[in-house]
Amino acid sequence: MQYILNELFKIIDEPKTPKDFFSPLAMGDLGTSYYLDLITGFTPDEKQIIEADGHKKRISNQELGDYVINADILLYEFISHSEDFIINKMKDMNEVLETMLGPRGICNMFTGDMIIIRDGKRKKYRIKNRSGNIITCLDLPDNSSAEDISIEWMDE
Repeated sequence: MQYILNELFKIIDEPKTPKDFFSPLAMGDLGTSYYLDLITGFTPDEKQIIEADGHKKRISNQELGDYVINADILLYEFISHSEDFIINKMKDMNEVLETMLGPRGICNMFTGDMIIIRDGKRKKYRIKNRSGNIITCLDLPDNSSAEDISIEWMDE
């Protein structure tokens, strides 16, 4: 699948609802320029295609918005305490799941958002606790681990 960066950031920027796991931390609707202005690293042929690190010099090149990325699955990870983000190419949904349940995933207190982009759209999901109740990041107890949650993929 091909993604023009401006279109990719439109998908990432879709407004959240209160039912989305990370909605209080990353509501969306910031505009594509917000993301483009934060980019500090751009390596479209690598696994990590985009990096926005507040401690590095920004590329500040709006022309990147027209660049085309080739990938089947992308994972956007937002770090809430610093407004940093990365976008990685994923080989399959198993790799996405491993990342979401891994050390820098959903249970990491600094993770502010994780968005899966597949087939040109956001792949929606819900997080459930051990009791099977749908939770948001505000409901997740401190020191939670991957064993405390499950991911339910939403069909659209």
